Amino acid sequence: MGNCIKEFMIRLIDAYPNSEILFDASSPLGVKIASKKVVESSGLDEKSYLVWGLKDKKDILAWDSRIRLIAVHYYYRTEVVGIRNKLMGLLSDCLGMQYMIHLGLGRAA
Repeated sequence: MGNCIKEFMIRLIDAYPNSEILFDASSPLGVKIASKKVVESSGLDEKSYLVWGLKDKKDILAWDSRIRLIAVHYYYRTEVVGIRNKLMGLLSDCLGMQYMIHLGLGRAA
């Protein structure tokens, strides 16, 4: 799955030089938890499981010299309502399970 994403990203760079992209990312642990909690509680089967998690945000930078990391945005570092959500969010942020990645595409690093 990672190769498909890498190929897609390189095609984006080629088609839209000097652009930026912002997307959700999950660690392998985040993918495992999301599959268990979200997919199974929705009544979906294992065919709906998420299959790819990003081990290290910097791995993407090795795909092509024209990719640069602009920022990483963690979901729960802003105000979250409720103590349970705050604790779960803190755990997610500390473990890097769910976050947004902001990349610059097309400029050599």
